[in-house]
Amino acid sequence: MTPWMKINVPEEDLPFLDRLGLEYVPLETDLKQIAELNQSNWIVVPIKENGKFQPDSRAFVHSQERVPYNEAVKKIEKELGFNIKISRDSLDREFSGNIDWFEAGMLNQALGVKTPYAKQEVDYLHLLYLGSQGKIKVFENLGKQIKKDLCKKLFEDKVKEQSPWRASWLDNDFKTNGKNLNVNYNHIFDREKNILYSKSEVLDGNTLRQRKQIDVLDYITANHTTQGLIHKNVKSGNFYSFPPRSDDNSSAWFVVVSSWANLGCFGDPSYRSDYLGVESVAD
Repeated sequence: MTPWMKINVPEEDLPFLDRLGLEYVPLETDLKQIAELNQSNWIVVPIKENGKFQPDSRAFVHSQERVPYNEAVKKIEKELGFNIKISRDSLDREFSGNIDWFEAGMLNQALGVKTPYAKQEVDYLHLLYLGSQGKIKVFENLGKQIKKDLCKKLFEDKVKEQSPWRASWLDNDFKTNGKNLNVNYNHIFDREKNILYSKSEVLDGNTLRQRKQIDVLDYITANHTTQGLIHKNVKSGNFYSFPPRSDDNSSAWFVVVSSWANLGCFGDPSYRSDYLGVESVAD
């Protein structure tokens, strides 16, 4: 039977199309993997069902830190013409900063990994919080258990008001679609910063759409949407939240400084700063 359409898709979606019996052309990009990161100490995030992590399962692995400035990154920086600057996090670890949202996605793509999107990030933070409280065991990729105090330090690096300034891009941007606002993730880029592909969903109707100081623990542990964004029923607190804008020029990030912290969904994707880096995830 002759197929009625051809679809250009990324490799991760091919099994689904196989089950549908559709003909497809794998997505082609000139931005291939250039180097790789050591993932041995990355944290295993279990599958989450009905708000609970499932024992002995694996949804994805998440880096313990923002992308470091090492030989692999230097190779990518040179080949893609980035201007990375070294910054430090609250654990005094160096990371690659001064990258905009496009470069963050391109950097991870060139490393053969991905930028975490909001749902992955909130699950990762939830895991770290439970681990810091001794309520769940947290493991590295090679099976070593992570101690409670390290879980606490990793968690606080992302959400606690303390020096130095540090921030992380998320793999979410927001685009209008008629009367709807869509949230996009799983981006694939070319070398010219063009987006070749992304998954797109209508923004969950329960998403908080106004500025509010929230309880970050309530957001992470309970009041987030299916897309990992802040639920409109979230409790009040001292963590700032900035909702998605309908300006077709908004991306998501976590920012933490000495006097305030926020999850912003209004970031200009072309913005860059020394303290702004990116973390990584892999299957």
